[in-house]
Amino acid sequence: YIKAPKVALLGGDQTSSLDHGPVWHFFEQQLHYPLTIIGTDYFKNVDLWKYDVLIIPDGNYKLLDESTLSMIEHWIADGGRLISIAGANSSFADKKGFGLKVYANDEAKNKAEKEAKEQKEKEGPVKYGDAERKELSNSIFGAVYKVSLDKSHPLAFGLGDFYYSLRTSELHYVYLEKGWNVGLLKGKQKPLIGFAGVKINKQLENTLVFGVEDKGKGQVVYLVDNPLFRSFWENGKMLFSNAVFMVGE
Repeated sequence: YIKAPKVALLGGDQTSSLDHGPVWHFFEQQLHYPLTIIGTDYFKNVDLWKYDVLIIPDGNYKLLDESTLSMIEHWIADGGRLISIAGANSSFADKKGFGLKVYANDEAKNKAEKEAKEQKEKEGPVKYGDAERKELSNSIFGAVYKVSLDKSHPLAFGLGDFYYSLRTSELHYVYLEKGWNVGLLKGKQKPLIGFAGVKINKQLENTLVFGVEDKGKGQVVYLVDNPLFRSFWENGKMLFSNAVFMVGE
């Protein structure tokens, strides 16, 4: 049987209301499942050990400093499950105690920065008339990509070999070195629907979309794309439910 987890959702000034709202609505109106909202202004004073699952939606989190990340890490090791969604992942990427990385290593980072610098020098100053087109090559306004799934993992139960994911940001991370790479963008990328600039598509090659990192008795679930975006992405509701109820069971 599945243990009914006690679930907390981070809310408040530092969260994105557009991403916090759909999570709250999903629990309250669709699952009819109890959910505790923890405000960013008093999060550090909350006893996390009262909860089994902590959901952090997209946002700009000043509160996730080194000491707070350390507290969350210890809570995870003791059996907690962190679900980090969309932009929230940038608070954990390349941080001590978490395996999410923008680049595989310093060599890859230096190479990417060198190539970007050389490309900028090659292109030279941007003409006024070309500014909009240049900006578009680095932009994404909502595009659907075909994601390869490891359907044997609990996060992907019931979803088959592929998942069609809606991406609304340019965030990208390499495969987890120590963890489960459940949803991936493999090889060259081009959206099935929507628009993404050519440089964005290049950056998304061989990157992580959904991953799970085991830490002690608990887990971190990285959802780079928001599966509950605007509450209309139906397949995403299955994947998100798996993150809450199936992972780690």
